[in-house]
Amino acid sequence: LLTVKFLDIPYAPIETRVGLEKLEHDFYRVSVNYGFKDEPDLPRDLALCADMGLTLDAMDTSYFIGKESLIANTKPGMAYWRKKIFISLFRSAETITNQFKLPANRVVELGAQVSF
Repeated sequence: LLTVKFLDIPYAPIETRVGLEKLEHDFYRVSVNYGFKDEPDLPRDLALCADMGLTLDAMDTSYFIGKESLIANTKPGMAYWRKKIFISLFRSAETITNQFKLPANRVVELGAQVSF
């Protein structure tokens, strides 16, 4: 299991970048911390787990990520045209796969539609 956290500091210290917790049945919980100015690179940072006793092969690891699709509705709260602009900006944002430098052939996206 992997959790990525962005901290309220510019750069996360390399000594505390990766945390590892052994769970039952050969499961591990890995947490990776980045500062808001750090360049995320999950394969590089997951390689740091080897120093803690967990060797991960980047091409033998599957990444399951969430992918939301936004749908504008006519309910009150935000003007419809603003919702459409927000959806356009959301769609043009960088993908998680690119942002974290994940190998595209190892990513599984699980989607949900969000109406607002």
